[in-house]
Amino acid sequence: MTTMTRPDEREPVKHGQTLGYDELRDEAAKAFSLYGKTRTALAAELDVGLPAVSMALTKTGGSYAALQRRIINRLTGFRVESPPLFRVVSKDADDASK
Repeated sequence: MTTMTRPDEREPVKHGQTLGYDELRDEAAKAFSLYGKTRTALAAELDVGLPAVSMALTKTGGSYAALQRRIINRLTGFRVESPPLFRVVSKDADDASK
């Protein structure tokens, strides 16, 4: 999966950027750091618990992705869509390519 490179790593996400789970976490954390308020304030705005926000800003994986998307959506001028990150391919297709 490719991620667009940005000259300034503190910039918000870019239109068309593709994010994997690690990048999604990083961008949510970056958006939060630019937000300038507390995790408690963000949790209240998103109507979730403080532990959920703390974990979404530090953990990676599918169970945190929905909240990470909500954080980016709330704090930036962008909407993060949810494309499939993994593709299932028949084992027969793998054998045919050898």
